[in-house]
Amino acid sequence: MLSFLPAGDWDGIEAILLRQPRRKEQTLAPVWGRLVYAAQLVNERGVEVHFGPVIIIEAVNPTQPIKYGKSLSPQGIVELERLKGDGHRILSGDRNHTVVSTVESCRATQLYRTLPHEIGHWFDFLEKVERPTAITQNRAEPEVYENLRQKFHQRPVQEKEQYAHAYAQRVFQVLLQNRKIPFKRQLDSKQMKIDSLRPDDFELPRLGPA
Repeated sequence: MLSFLPAGDWDGIEAILLRQPRRKEQTLAPVWGRLVYAAQLVNERGVEVHFGPVIIIEAVNPTQPIKYGKSLSPQGIVELERLKGDGHRILSGDRNHTVVSTVESCRATQLYRTLPHEIGHWFDFLEKVERPTAITQNRAEPEVYENLRQKFHQRPVQEKEQYAHAYAQRVFQVLLQNRKIPFKRQLDSKQMKIDSLRPDDFELPRLGPA
């Protein structure tokens, strides 16, 4: 997916973290992914292996329905429509909206929408903070960079979200028109062996006859 996006849009992102959220997090505040502008990653010995911007993609269970409260904000309603467009089924009851997923609908949400959305956040940061200071060579003046960084993070959350959503939508439309997406799952058995992963964990479940 990254190979389809302009490299300059995600310049500086050196890590994508695939994370298993805690059960409580999955229940109280489920998310598909997020961008951390300055993350410290350590190995099992507590030694820092990376510090910088990181895109985090959260593990999800396609067989576990997601519950949304019946009373949604305008942004929440739009998000449900986006999930529907990704292929999830939306069931509306008296108290909740229930999102029923499949492996493919989860993949569409995370790969074709969440990843570009988080890159959109980073591209926004590049355009408003990193590149202006680099062009004017003011990175040698920390107060100039810090001033731009603070202004960036003080912007309303909704404004930043709208920017990232618009970026992801543009990317989606271009890749769809150029028939780059959707594409089939690609399992790298050789790399799985190097990483001591079990290929069976990545195989789709085989369902018997109904």
